[in-house]
Amino acid sequence: MVVIISLIVANIGVANDWLVASFPGFSFWILPIAAGVLLVLIGHILWRKSKESDNLKYEFITIAAHKLRTPLSRIKWVADAIKNKKIGDDVRAESAEIRHSSNKLIELVNLLLIFSKGEKKKINSVV
Repeated sequence: MVVIISLIVANIGVANDWLVASFPGFSFWILPIAAGVLLVLIGHILWRKSKESDNLKYEFITIAAHKLRTPLSRIKWVADAIKNKKIGDDVRAESAEIRHSSNKLIELVNLLLIFSKGEKKKINSVV
């Protein structure tokens, strides 16, 4: 990226020298100022997109962690209740809740894996 920007700046200098030599009335400062403004605008757009991408990643991780934590907490509470024998004859119902929460976790992990594979394919197709 630095090489590309360096080449752009060098070419702007060469183009500016040519314009000043070819057209006597052409001010030497117009092209560098216009190119500088354009580069600042492009840099700002790229920076904003980068921040937006970082925010989306943060939100995704936060939501995924919350969605994974909820069934894990339920599994932990039921497992603690079974361990401490605080439940009565409803062990079968409680174990069904453990299975349900476990299945939800497996589905979430599978979705995360599918998402990560899709993102990897998207990244590989761009590169």
